[in-house]
Amino acid sequence: SPVGVTVIGNGIPGNSPTQLKRPRGIVFDSAMNMYVCDTGNGRVQKFLKL
Repeated sequence: SPVGVTVIGNGIPGNSPTQLKRPRGIVFDSAMNMYVCDTGNGRVQKFLKL
C-alpha cells in the first residue's frame, strides 16, 4: 500500500483551484513556480513560489 504524509491541503481529491485529482507529474520553471499535471481534472495547475 502507498505510504505518504499530507503536508498541505486536506488530502481529499477535488476540482477546485486549490485541489488536485490524480496528479501525475511536477516541474519547476526558472522562477521556481511549480506546475502539476492534474490528470483527473484534465489540466496543468501552476503554483507560484512563495
